Amino acid sequence: MEFASLIALLSALGIGGLIGSVIQSWLSSHNELKAMERENMQKRYGALVIQMITKLDPKRIAKLRTIRPDLATFAGLNDELKVELLNAMMFASDDVINNLGQFIKDPSYQTYFQTVKAMRQDLWKTDTKLNEQLLEEIIK
Repeated sequence: MEFASLIALLSALGIGGLIGSVIQSWLSSHNELKAMERENMQKRYGALVIQMITKLDPKRIAKLRTIRPDLATFAGLNDELKVELLNAMMFASDDVINNLGQFIKDPSYQTYFQTVKAMRQDLWKTDTKLNEQLLEEIIK
């Protein structure tokens, strides 16, 4: 009887170890995927912020051209913002997509601020108490 109990115990431990190993492996790959996802979102959002600032301040087009020579005109910039909106549908939150669409329709510091605020929430799950008017004065 003792021998059967020992076998049952060892079997249970083996299966428990296997299950634990599978769960640990899944969690590790899930965390890696989430980190890669966040890194890609951060890069995409960073590119969008630069494009939106350029849209608000046309003097910055020369600087944008150093990073993106293919965006030599404002027509190209407008098209790129629309393409970015379509691409964002794959990874961005609804709030980011809606605010970016609003910015494209009505580019202003207010719609810029709302879009960036949504991006911040999407990336880091944090809100902001930053003053929209102060940022507009600094950026101009």
